[in-house]
Amino acid sequence: MRALRSRSPERGAAALEFALVAPVLILMIMGMVDFGMVVNAQAVVANGARDGARVASLNGSEANARAAALKSASSLGGAAPTVSVQCFTDITATTPCTGANYDVAKAAGNIVRVTVTYTYTWITPLPTWIGRGPTQTISKVSFMRIEST
Repeated sequence: MRALRSRSPERGAAALEFALVAPVLILMIMGMVDFGMVVNAQAVVANGARDGARVASLNGSEANARAAALKSASSLGGAAPTVSVQCFTDITATTPCTGANYDVAKAAGNIVRVTVTYTYTWITPLPTWIGRGPTQTISKVSFMRIEST
């Protein structure tokens, strides 16, 4: 009986400590999962841009480059990423090659630029609480020299 009486003042202390720590622990775990998912989305978007540029540089059409980029980024889920394919005379050029579209303007030795943009929606409310908003725009660009036309 003495052992039971000595524990009675501390009764419920563990439950109270757990109630105080659990929300912080759950938020930290969700934050780690969210961070891991956004890093994965960035890698997938970068791979999509690189795959699209590779197809476009090897005698591929704009449609083939877009399809390759979207296929590579198809594991993202949610809204589909947007893909832009442009031709430039060199990597520092700010205006695209002359022509109605990529298929008309491409020429061997020019540079193809593929941009893939994806909007990631956070699963935790933490980024919204710190002012980042409910979504994160991920945009990756890949350049490659056009090998043949």
